[in-house]
Amino acid sequence: MLFRSIAVEGRSEDCLQILLTELVRIRQHGFKAGEFERAKLSLIRDAETEVAQSSTQESRTLVNRILYGSLTGGNAILSPEMKENLIKGMLPEIDISEVNEIVDDMIKPQNLTISITGTEKEGLQYPDKNRILQIHAEVAASQVADYEDKTVDEPLIDKLPSPGKIVREETIQRSGIKKWVLSNGVSVYSKKTEFNADEVVLEATSPGGKAALNKRDYKAAEVVSSYMMTSGFGSFDAPSLQKATVGKLAYVYPRIETFREGWSGECSPRDMELMFQMIYLYSLRPRFNSDALSASLTQMRAFVQNSLLDPSNAFDDTLDHIVYNHHPLKTGLRPEDLDGVSLEQVERIFRDRFGDYDDFSFCIVGNFDEAQLRQYCEVYLANLPTLKRKDKIRDPKVKSFTGKKEVRFNKGSERGFVSNVSLGKAEFSAAELLGVNALSIVANEKLRENVRENMSGTYGVSFWTTLTPYPKPNFRANTWLGCDPQRAEELNKAVFATLDSIRLGNFEDKFVQNAKTTQQKRYEESLTKNSYWASSMSSNLGNGLSIDSLMDFPAIQQSIDKAAIVRMANKYATFDKNRLSVYMFPKE
Repeated sequence: MLFRSIAVEGRSEDCLQILLTELVRIRQHGFKAGEFERAKLSLIRDAETEVAQSSTQESRTLVNRILYGSLTGGNAILSPEMKENLIKGMLPEIDISEVNEIVDDMIKPQNLTISITGTEKEGLQYPDKNRILQIHAEVAASQVADYEDKTVDEPLIDKLPSPGKIVREETIQRSGIKKWVLSNGVSVYSKKTEFNADEVVLEATSPGGKAALNKRDYKAAEVVSSYMMTSGFGSFDAPSLQKATVGKLAYVYPRIETFREGWSGECSPRDMELMFQMIYLYSLRPRFNSDALSASLTQMRAFVQNSLLDPSNAFDDTLDHIVYNHHPLKTGLRPEDLDGVSLEQVERIFRDRFGDYDDFSFCIVGNFDEAQLRQYCEVYLANLPTLKRKDKIRDPKVKSFTGKKEVRFNKGSERGFVSNVSLGKAEFSAAELLGVNALSIVANEKLRENVRENMSGTYGVSFWTTLTPYPKPNFRANTWLGCDPQRAEELNKAVFATLDSIRLGNFEDKFVQNAKTTQQKRYEESLTKNSYWASSMSSNLGNGLSIDSLMDFPAIQQSIDKAAIVRMANKYATFDKNRLSVYMFPKE
């Protein structure tokens, strides 16, 4: 039996004490009947889900189940149906008292191993063996109060809203995507599939994002999604919501991106109504609580702090700050960005971005019942608030670096890191995106061959280019390598030499064929995934492309040849005029 917790930096003792206290609480008082019933519901639902997905599960899922469950775990190989029957047959015979007897036998001081692991950092200390034993002894000798299993005994929605209407509908013939326009202006795009029998995926998008906010709110907007997931809605805080929805498979969370906001969600077909109810309730009855915000900020601060301890992440963070002149819209979070984020600020941002659904588009893909989907869209989505603002993409006036610039700095690491960035104007289309992707595949194959294998000088080397349509079509070309610090300049020159050779067409046709084969394989695999269809539909809408532009792939793929790769390289792999080179060396 394993118990684990993650401590905030500098709070490992407190975290250990809380964990041990909960173990003592379980040993002294046992689990509650309500907890046990919810656990049984979860086990049953997991088994039912496995049965529902068995006919469409990926081969890797089956392999992992055999490898880790049977060969290394020593468990018998059961079919999903056998497992479901076994669970449903045995659970009713198990009593809460039997569970508590097992717990009483397993959670004992005599068979307890305590380990604390963490990142080495100057000034950061962890408790030693004697202090750990002292904390354990103190907690074990204490009398811990019993846990009260509180639940909110009421439905999520006490009275359903009067349904709106689907006022217009059409079918996009080549992809089978259906479009409904609701009476409040919300657009719904749906595609029914049978890729996964027990899955429905939702992605929603709307123009605006962080760029639509006041500059002082950019960093606070990063907190909104995390906060909403810990706040609940209506009468339900996060713990009571979890209890109320036990045994159901549905989740949603809001997103605020640079130029867009939206929702992401997933559910089992049988729980599809719950997913729509959650969107409705988060939007109309959100909870704003200072304790929930404090918990979110604590978690985020710990995550950011730990992330920046990784030299690679610290390097990327520094790089972005230099590229975009420290502009808060284009740089990642740092711990100090979370200082001063207020509940009023979070509430204002959420209500601003999710208080007007007139320009929202919802993309729903999966094994749904269309009649049910129509009903839920009319009851819940058609009743989302609208202000008729018609948001447009705003230009935040980010002043990126220009010309040629080189930055060198030292930070704790055994490796050296070098990255080059080039920015410029671009075209934005499905063909351009596919061409840039093919270029990246070719470039990375050549870099591996020239820099990693032939020169034996790097732990990793890569090239990629990203195209974005807003505020105006632009690109960012990137190179990255990790290497022996003594060879950083030599190897960086080799990176440029490799890219220059591609721009001149000095590479074999096999690299083009490999790129096309790789793209074809990824495309064929993607077409069988609900998540890919939903995210592609949503991003296409948000980026001004045809919603089913993925159907253009075969024709575009035919046009990719060596000349096309060279053309892409001369547009998006040039670092001659506009280049930032950043070197990070180990701390001296």
